[in-house]
Amino acid sequence: MSKIVFDIGGSNLRVAHVESGSIGAEKIMPTPKNPKDALAVFIESIEQVTGGEKVTAIAGGIAGVIDNFGTVLKSPNLPEWKDFPLAKLFAEHFSIPVTVRNDAEMAGLGEACYGAGSNHSIVAYLGIGTGVGGTRIVGRMPTPHIFGFEPGQQILDTVNKTTLESLIGGASLTKKYNLQACDLPRSVWNELTSVFAAGIMNTIVHWSPDVVVLGGSLMNEDNGFRVGDITDALEKLPSIYLKLPPLLRARLGDKSGLYGALATLN
Repeated sequence: MSKIVFDIGGSNLRVAHVESGSIGAEKIMPTPKNPKDALAVFIESIEQVTGGEKVTAIAGGIAGVIDNFGTVLKSPNLPEWKDFPLAKLFAEHFSIPVTVRNDAEMAGLGEACYGAGSNHSIVAYLGIGTGVGGTRIVGRMPTPHIFGFEPGQQILDTVNKTTLESLIGGASLTKKYNLQACDLPRSVWNELTSVFAAGIMNTIVHWSPDVVVLGGSLMNEDNGFRVGDITDALEKLPSIYLKLPPLLRARLGDKSGLYGALATLN
């Protein structure tokens, strides 16, 4: 008997076998642009990581707006996945329960249960990579919602109607500078740090967390945003609070979403 966890981002797709209550054998591949192609890849990958064992439950996350039935209503970085009933098709193929949530929600749940936020009761998670996502976890449980949280879609410039994601997300930066985000000079990250800090401040005001966990591929000390720099920029912004919650870097790395799915199954 096997349980499966997965994480579908705008760039990469991960499938892993749950072994003895933890993440076991894992397969990583580029995310197919066509969801039907991805479904076929999923099924093949599951057979590979389980060795053909019967699958009893599946849980995972995908970038985008997901309804309570596990249908991908919209995925900004995967436009062909629009209105794709991922959970339903998985459930029909394997005849088992399937849970599908937003990928940032799964990552935040993973960090709240197993990672940087595990000693805190109200965790605000922001993940920055291809896009900007996030979630609010209370008591190691996702906050109820209808379509999920999208802090990356907060509007920071009302004149040009630009969102946080369009200003600092990896896909937007690649389009603007004609370079992969990981190749951008430090000067760009320094300039954008205050923008990210403004988005974090808005998130703190709306969610009132006792910690903010920052994850994703663009949170790193070498070629991305630095926690110390963001903390400094945040403290320079006007705030109604006497003390702001600490900013912590995510601890689980690329496996945050898989651990969130694991928490869903346990």
